[in-house]
Amino acid sequence: DLGFKYELGVRHFRLGNDEEAIALFQEAQHDPKHRTRVLNFLGQAFRRMGWNGEAADTFKRALEGVEIDSDELGLQLRYGLMDALAQHAEDTRDLAAAEEAYRIGSGIAMQQISYRDIRERRDRLQQLIKELKSNG
Repeated sequence: DLGFKYELGVRHFRLGNDEEAIALFQEAQHDPKHRTRVLNFLGQAFRRMGWNGEAADTFKRALEGVEIDSDELGLQLRYGLMDALAQHAEDTRDLAAAEEAYRIGSGIAMQQISYRDIRERRDRLQQLIKELKSNG
């Protein structure tokens, strides 16, 4: 039962058992009923493991299944994608990833300025872009 695997994956995720959670989410993602939420958790688990490329790809796939990206799940997915891209940009000094993360963060800020720490994240990304442009 894919719904059961999703629920069990959530429990493992909350306990910090990311590899176990990922294995369960990878199976549960085939259930259309839970797909977007599963991909959100899967992206978060990849992100916590430092697998930023995999996390970004997973968040992008999840966003394909969101009809309105301004609802809470849409905001979570966009924030997760921004976070994964930002960390990838910092780790690899990737200007394109930093710029994409900045665009996503800016879009979230324009929509809901009080969402999480979006103002600070947007400002840090802007600074990172300046650094990367001046060093590159």
